[in-house]
Amino acid sequence: MKIIGNESEILILKEIGQRIKQQRIAMNVTQAELSERCGVSLSTEMRIENGVDSKFSNYIKILSVLNFSGNLDILIPESQPNLKDFFEEKPARQRAKSGKAKNNGSWVWGEDK
Repeated sequence: MKIIGNESEILILKEIGQRIKQQRIAMNVTQAELSERCGVSLSTEMRIENGVDSKFSNYIKILSVLNFSGNLDILIPESQPNLKDFFEEKPARQRAKSGKAKNNGSWVWGEDK
């Protein structure tokens, strides 16, 4: 199954588990060997292959041993700089700002709010 983004969380977890299982078998590694190499328990490794949710760090450990960790860059790519900000030499944003404008940007005494 190709993951395109509109599947349910359960279906995506099952598909990831199946892909992990297929790669493990292709590498001729047992579940016990994989869990030992990864540093996760055998039951955790088995649950992941069966599509049960687990901590993201467990997935990272397994993907690393299966030589898939390079694909994480595709999963969550680095943000690209905005060319307008680059030419205006603005500092990089550190946090998001609410879309609500309060008092149209003018300063007001605490009692007047």
